[in-house]
Amino acid sequence: MTGCVFLVAAVHNPEPRGGRLYGWLLALTIGTGAAISARHLWLQYFVDADKLSCGMGLDYMLEAFSPFETLTLILRGTGDCTRIDWSFLGLSIPGWTLVCFLGLALVGVTRNTLRP
Repeated sequence: MTGCVFLVAAVHNPEPRGGRLYGWLLALTIGTGAAISARHLWLQYFVDADKLSCGMGLDYMLEAFSPFETLTLILRGTGDCTRIDWSFLGLSIPGWTLVCFLGLALVGVTRNTLRP
């Protein structure tokens, strides 16, 4: 979603007032992505994997539940989401995703909201 907002803002190239609107849209989408990344980091580093049970597969959840219920179940976390499969410079994939979201926020939001 963030990429779509960036693309539309770049193609539209709005006046300062419209740029501020795109800045707020970027803040919303980037904030959502950063919050999900932070939640995943929290699950990886601060939750005991033994206390979480392995849940249903995503295919089954999409068939059996509404999209909102599926999202709620996914964000609640299962035992396999605490496993760190890959890391670079001490950060796992959700950590690097959070860093990228913060970088996008720095560039996109400031570029669109602080226009002359």
